[in-house]
Formats: sequence, C-alpha cells, structure tokens
Amino acid sequence: ALRWLDLPGGADRELLPSVYRAALSPDRRLIAYSTFDAEREYVRVLRLDGGAPPLELFREPRAGRIVSVAFDPSGSSVLFA
Repeated sequence: ALRWLDLPGGADRELLPSVYRAALSPDRRLIAYSTFDAEREYVRVLRLDGGAPPLELFREPRAGRIVSVAFDPSGSSVLFA
C-alpha cells in the first residue's frame, strides 16, 4: 500500500492499496506509480487532491516489473523503465 503521513504526528491515510514504485511530482500535486495484477503491469498517475480516479498512462502484459518511475524536473513528463 502507498500511504501518506502528515508530519509531525499528523493523519495517516492510504492513497493506493497496491503500488510497486512511486514518485511525487515536483509541485506535490501528483503521484506517478507502477502497479500490476496477474496479467498486466501499469503506470498510472494519481491526483492528490482526490479530484479524479487514477489516470492510466501505460499498460503491458506482465513480463517483469516496471522498476523505476520518476517525473522530469518540470513535472510535465513521467519517465519509467
């Protein structure tokens, strides 16, 4: 699970139930993440304001894991490998 904890001593909340890799955007508004199920791997983006369901950017048959997810410095692109 991917969890968010406000510091110091703030609320703890689950953002996503199943995440392999994740990256926070430079403006702290988005999380790009990889996840998978029995058949496929995915790269998705979640808005932290809760305004929309995750946006699926990429999917492929499961052959291995997407091992890295990152935003470019401007936050306008997601890189993954």
